[in-house]
Amino acid sequence: MKLISISYMAVIIVGFSFFSCSLIMENSMLSYATGITVYGNNVYISGYWQPYSSDSEETACYWKNGKRYDLISGGKANYTIGIAVCGSDVYVIGFYNTGGYYGYRINCYWKNNKLYDFPSSNKPKYITASNTDVYIVGEYYENNNSNIGHNEKSEL
Repeated sequence: MKLISISYMAVIIVGFSFFSCSLIMENSMLSYATGITVYGNNVYISGYWQPYSSDSEETACYWKNGKRYDLISGGKANYTIGIAVCGSDVYVIGFYNTGGYYGYRINCYWKNNKLYDFPSSNKPKYITASNTDVYIVGEYYENNNSNIGHNEKSEL
C-alpha cells in the first residue's frame, strides 16, 4: 500500500484499483473522489464538490497535485466518473443534469476543461490513456452492448 498526501487530501492506492465516491474534506465543502491517475510527477483526481448547505448543487472538478479545477457544464448538478491524462491534455468523463439533481442526464467528457456531449445512447464507465491514445469504455443504452471509444471515435 502506498499513501500519497496532497494538500488537504489523503489518497490510498491499493494495487491497480482506485476508489469511488471517497469523501475528501476540503475547507467548508464536501468533496468526493471518483477516479485517479498519475502522469509524470503529477497526481490527478476526478470528483465533484458541494458546499455544506443541503440545497446546493454538485460541481464537477478535478484536482492536480491538490489544486482544484472546476469543470463547467450546461447543467446544474455535475458529476465525474474518471480521469486520464495524455501529454498535456486532461480528459474527464462524467455527466450533468439539465434541471438539477432530478433533471435529464447528459453524458459527457471534458478535454482541457472544454465540455463535449456524448451521443444520448453512450454511457461512459471508465477512461484510461496509454502513450498518445485515450480509451473510454462504456455501453450503449439501446442494446446494452460494451463500447470502446478510442481517441474520441467509437470502435464498436
